[in-house]
Amino acid sequence: MGVIGRLKRLIRGPSDKLAAIVAGLDNQTKLLDTTLHCLIRGMDNQSRMLSQRLDRLIQGMDNQSSMLSERLDRLIQGMDNQAGPLRERPNSIIQGASTDVTMPAANRADVMIPINASPESAAKHTTYAMREFAFPDYAHGTLQPKEFRDVILRRGAVMLRKAADPYLLDQIRQKIDGLFAHYATAPRLEHEAHPATSDPVNYDDFWSQLKRSHIFDRAFRQFAGLSYFDIIRDNGLWDLAARAFPECQVTESADCNCRRTTIGDLEMFFDAPIDFHVDAQYHFIHQLSINFWTPLTACGKNSPGVKVVLLGVEETKDYLEFDEAGHAPEPGDIDNMRHFRCNKMRLDKLQEHKLAKYLWAPEFEKGDILAFTNFTMHATHYLPEMTQPRTSVEVRISLPAARH
Repeated sequence: MGVIGRLKRLIRGPSDKLAAIVAGLDNQTKLLDTTLHCLIRGMDNQSRMLSQRLDRLIQGMDNQSSMLSERLDRLIQGMDNQAGPLRERPNSIIQGASTDVTMPAANRADVMIPINASPESAAKHTTYAMREFAFPDYAHGTLQPKEFRDVILRRGAVMLRKAADPYLLDQIRQKIDGLFAHYATAPRLEHEAHPATSDPVNYDDFWSQLKRSHIFDRAFRQFAGLSYFDIIRDNGLWDLAARAFPECQVTESADCNCRRTTIGDLEMFFDAPIDFHVDAQYHFIHQLSINFWTPLTACGKNSPGVKVVLLGVEETKDYLEFDEAGHAPEPGDIDNMRHFRCNKMRLDKLQEHKLAKYLWAPEFEKGDILAFTNFTMHATHYLPEMTQPRTSVEVRISLPAARH
């Protein structure tokens, strides 16, 4: 038994060691299994994080794609807005300036370059008798300051569609009508008691201008608590002009007024249509000014509108033989008229110099604004069927040091 017992003890020793080795292997297997599980869970977490990052990246790309699509839609819409008025207003081309004048098709302004052409390409022909062009007709907000400057200096005018707040225009119109209604109750002797004067702060001048339907901003704002200049301040046009002409400070012009026009028999406080002129012949010749001509209702179809000659500032001054020293005065010259050959603005003279084809009489919806300079030839556009009266505001700003 002693030998057998020793043998058992000898066998039991390696068996115990083997069992210990097996147990160690089991522990290492468990550790390895645990490590593998942790690694798999970690990879799952990283996979989820990567999946989330990919989802966010894809979502970001979708957002960018959506924004790009919206920008393209706005760009296309802006191009449609620019082209739309041209398609919708075939009657805005004036063949001459009256219904009894017919210009040959080859001389009409509807021989055009594309509507979305840049101002640089639109002005590539420097000889105005040879130039082909599209109407300078733009949706508000589509012109950059440099483009606005280039168009108005080279073309003389630029249409800005839907630029004014219709609610503000209604307020201004109501206040203007209220002012005229107030002064309409004054006795006739009061109307006739005040002679005309050129003094802008003279009370007699207020009455003489009132008879011509002119109420200047300095009087209007005292009565209404509003200003005509709100029309271009609230919509950013004041800032557009300031950025377009950074070399000078934009200021309010004293010659900012309303005007009521009708054809036929004149009612009290209404004015008749006026012929071609440039604002500089009445106001000032030594600096540039811009008139943001704003009708308070739709016009140019059922009520009188405005027509302009689409020539640049320098071209117009050359054509009218502008002389800073002044020519010999002509009979009937007033204010600054002697600095221009004003008779060259007659329709027959425009036709003689082949400029009638550059006449443009656009139709206006409420909110549309036509901006033109003090050297742009313009006149009332009216036809017999325009039986409705029109009230407009001439919001003029001065650019005293503008290079033009």
